[in-house]
Amino acid sequence: MDIFQQILNFPIHLSTIFLVMLLGFLICFTGYRIVYWIIGLCGFCILSSSSFLLLEGYATHLFPLTIALSFFLGILGSLFAIFFYKSGIFLLGVIGGFSFGIVLLPVMNIPIILLISGILGGILSFVIEKIIIVVATSSIGSLIVVWAIVRLLELIGILSITPDFEPSYFRMISMLTWLGLGLLGCAIQYKYSKSTPKKRNETL
Repeated sequence: MDIFQQILNFPIHLSTIFLVMLLGFLICFTGYRIVYWIIGLCGFCILSSSSFLLLEGYATHLFPLTIALSFFLGILGSLFAIFFYKSGIFLLGVIGGFSFGIVLLPVMNIPIILLISGILGGILSFVIEKIIIVVATSSIGSLIVVWAIVRLLELIGILSITPDFEPSYFRMISMLTWLGLGLLGCAIQYKYSKSTPKKRNETL
């Protein structure tokens, strides 16, 4: 959890925040149509970040090599997620469930909810694939947008969020924004989705 918090609080440039926000909107509202790109990105981020954290502990004096190996392993993770489609969808379901856990964690204050929600999302991806794709991408995308908005407000000096900064109204606004964007993303994706990714794959 400490590593996860460090990643969330990592210094970031204004232009990067806007790019991240744009990516969040894209995932939230068009996730079902670009699901192959998203599961590829998920595979890359998970394997590259986990390998970086692992290699950094054993090769702190070889930082460039650590970056190169992490990037290479991330590419392999991306290819694996795309070509083994079901595994990629399972991974997307896990991350989608994890995003729900992140939002619910401050309210329920049960850390294991992150693990439970992630596993549940992965399992449900085998049963209700389309629903999980739509819900997971909408949830992940809206969470990214909310995070980007918060970091933007911090960067321009409107907010100053520290470990003891926990006003209930701010959390409530953030949760409602996440929920509203997520529901809107689900509605738009269902309205404009015509064929499942699996069927499109079979026609190639």
